[in-house]
Amino acid sequence: MERNAGNICNTKMLMSIFFLALKRYLEKINAVIVTTTKEISMLQVASIKVFLYHFK
Repeated sequence: MERNAGNICNTKMLMSIFFLALKRYLEKINAVIVTTTKEISMLQVASIKVFLYHFK
C-alpha cells in the first residue's frame, strides 16, 4: 500500500511538471502568434496605404 501511494505521488509530480512545461510552451506559441499578427496587420496597413496612394 505504501509503495502504491509513492507511485501516485510521483505520477502527480510528473503530471504537474508536464503541465507546467506545456503551459510555458503554449505561452511561447501565443507570443509568436501575437507578434506575427501584429506584423501582418502592419503589412496590411502599409499595403492599404499604398493602394490608396495609387488611386489618389
